[in-house]
Formats: sequence, structure tokens, C-alpha cells
Amino acid sequence: MRKRLTAFFDLTITNFRSGTPPRGCPTTRGLMELGAVEGEGLDEEARRAFADLISRITALVQDTLSAGAERGEFSGNSAAAALHIITVTRGLGVLERAYGDEPQLRKIAAHTIDLVLGKKGG
Repeated sequence: MRKRLTAFFDLTITNFRSGTPPRGCPTTRGLMELGAVEGEGLDEEARRAFADLISRITALVQDTLSAGAERGEFSGNSAAAALHIITVTRGLGVLERAYGDEPQLRKIAAHTIDLVLGKKGG
């Protein structure tokens, strides 16, 4: 379970850091362009498409956590933990754009895994 979550965060961070300059998270950037008022920013169809993508990713993480719970590797609420993990990944995209500090992103990811699964070896 820890290996799978680590791989998920590794892939996420690698994708955020790709390109020159790094491109960040297209989904998060797109969502930030949604207008609060009709006629501003992206339209409702775009918002729904982004929300659907995030929902699908959240469901995959939740399924992984639920399977881990069945194996005794996770004892929390898989739905809440999946939402937490996905929320952190969106925040990592923002922090990557602000600071471009990959070690900081990896430290946050490792801490999040420890929060969800408990400290490694403890």
C-alpha cells in the first residue's frame, strides 16, 4: 500500500515538474481559470469535465485504500483519506508553480502518506 501511494505521488510530482519551465498541474490550473460569473473564464462544461476527472482519480485512490483495508494495511475511512490525498495533490500543483521546490513537494507527499497510513515502521 505504501509503495502504491508513493508511486502515485512520485508520478504526480514528476508530471508537475515536466517541461521547461515546469508546467504544473493542467487540471488545477484549468479549474483556477473557471469564472465565478457567466461569461468569465471557462464554461460550465469545462468545470464538469475537470470535476469528473478529479472524481475518477479520487475513486481510483479510494479503491486502492479499500483494498488495503481488506488486507489489513489501512484502517481509516477510505473515502475521506482519498479526498485528503487528492486535495494534497492539487495543493502540490499550486506549490510547484509558486516555489518550484521538488524536495519540498516530496517531503509533503511523504508526510501525507505517513498521516494516512501511519509512520513507516511505527
